[in-house]
Amino acid sequence: MNSKIITSNGPILEISKLSIGYEKKPILKDLSFKAFKGEVLCVMGSNGSGKSTLLKTLSHLIDPLSGSIKIKGKKIESFSPLDFAKEVSVLLTERPSLGSMKVKEVLSLGRFPYTSFWGSMSLADESIIDDIIDLLKIRNLINKTYDTLSDGQKQKVLLGRTLAQDTPIIILDEPTSFLDIPRKVEFLENLKFLAKEKNKMIILSSHDWDLALKASHSLLFIGKDGKFKKGFPEDFYFNKEFKGFLIKEDFKISNQISRGSTFQAGGLNIKLNIENQFEKELIFKALEKRKSLLQKVKSSFIISKEVNSPFLIQGTNTPSTKLSEISKVIEHLSAF
Repeated sequence: MNSKIITSNGPILEISKLSIGYEKKPILKDLSFKAFKGEVLCVMGSNGSGKSTLLKTLSHLIDPLSGSIKIKGKKIESFSPLDFAKEVSVLLTERPSLGSMKVKEVLSLGRFPYTSFWGSMSLADESIIDDIIDLLKIRNLINKTYDTLSDGQKQKVLLGRTLAQDTPIIILDEPTSFLDIPRKVEFLENLKFLAKEKNKMIILSSHDWDLALKASHSLLFIGKDGKFKKGFPEDFYFNKEFKGFLIKEDFKISNQISRGSTFQAGGLNIKLNIENQFEKELIFKALEKRKSLLQKVKSSFIISKEVNSPFLIQGTNTPSTKLSEISKVIEHLSAF
């Protein structure tokens, strides 16, 4: 994927020829990609494919077998533990033993990289925690003890502790696994807010295709045999190679309902003439997540597509263009 269509700034995270695994036995080899502030990267794959191992490696909890991981151009092994904690916050699937700690005390643990030797918090620390309480809507829980909470409430509190670190990179392993449907929707909105408004780079693993489609800008799908594909989540439907990869992994994309046929982003007016309703829905989601890239000039485009055919892009005073991937469509539109 062309990184230029994500952001004009340099990458905050760079992965180069990374191989991961245990006891010198690789489960994923030669992985390379760059990630940027404001980006949500979803990691998907079957159980045992290496999703959690990858996140633990990126979190500096286990060492890579080979390759490099850089944050802001600096190799992660050169960070002190305290400095690394100011760059990356992590929420794993393993539940910590927090016993009878009050919820607000649990949230305060996230401020450890910034507090004094005695752990005392400043007014700024208190303000950050207060904002997180409001963001996650857990003010009714702050005086309760952690061990009295439901699984879903515990997950929200642990997410709050992670967010309290206020790091530019956030790593979340199966963050919605204990959440019911309304809480998943709420989490989705929080994810969008953190990426767009707070400019966070978020990496999360999930089995939820709809979550990946609605929230993520890029998708890394890891196969059972260590092979992988990375690109726009929408292109796992439109790109024949990517779609074939999912079929080989016995992963099915369920169809979603569609909506109208017009889209507006800043100066761009876009009309969709898409034969397949599910494809129309995918294109809408791709455009919605990348509105900020499509606001340069006032112009109008028509995007047409028949089943099993490429996209046809027709613009005002521009030649018609045929493209086969949604990532190429976004790149084409963002160039105007």
